[in-house]
Amino acid sequence: MGPPGSGKTTMYVKTALRRPLLVIDADRKLRSLPFVAPLIEKGDILCWELDEALVEEKLSTRLKRFIRNEKPAKEPRGWLKFVEFCEIIETSEEANKAGTIVIDSYTVALAHALRLITYWDDKGTATLSPRNWAGFLTMCQETTTEIIDFCIRKDKDLIITVHEKVGEIPLDSTKVTKRKDVSGMITREYVGDMRVKVVPSIMGQFAYEFGLYVQEFYALSVSVKNGVPTWICRVMPDGNRDLRTSFDTKGETEFEPNFHKIWR
Repeated sequence: MGPPGSGKTTMYVKTALRRPLLVIDADRKLRSLPFVAPLIEKGDILCWELDEALVEEKLSTRLKRFIRNEKPAKEPRGWLKFVEFCEIIETSEEANKAGTIVIDSYTVALAHALRLITYWDDKGTATLSPRNWAGFLTMCQETTTEIIDFCIRKDKDLIITVHEKVGEIPLDSTKVTKRKDVSGMITREYVGDMRVKVVPSIMGQFAYEFGLYVQEFYALSVSVKNGVPTWICRVMPDGNRDLRTSFDTKGETEFEPNFHKIWR
């Protein structure tokens, strides 16, 4: 987990232990990286690119529909292509050849899922109903579990990258009330103190659940001192991020972004 430029892609490309890598490239940037192109050419990295647009119509048209609270005119195809990747991974020669499966990034992949849910909302609203949020949460849980189960069955490493965001969790003393707006949608309102957390940049409740599904949960960042950047991989909780590692780090909490130096 980390903001753009924190070294997520570089870390798995250069230091993932079990190779070759099969990357589901939802961010659509892998092939354009100069240090990745030679690895793709020699077969050390296999790239499945999620090249579908988030919206299958002109942006000007989509804005007008959004203002009128209408759903898109065309079905977005991004999430359908992503789940096709997940379904064929079981029988794919490339997937079975790979030592590590990578999803880069889950943030963008799940954004495609939200677009599809909005499209199929019978009410045609630009915002999701509680029922749709529940469906999105279920989809996140089931998709994540299916990918993990595949990697366990086939004895492969799985690396998932996510961006990060600041979230808030109500304290026990915080009062939670529900309010229904003019459209009939119920929203929660909080009165009291909230605990600030840095979580994966995934919409909805799954942002707070994501860490439950993985063995290792790291945060990448960049520290700049005297104009010189240093890339850092933190593997232990820092009070704002619920990180963890199952490896004995000898008391170290931060490493350079290198799986070889953490998985020892």
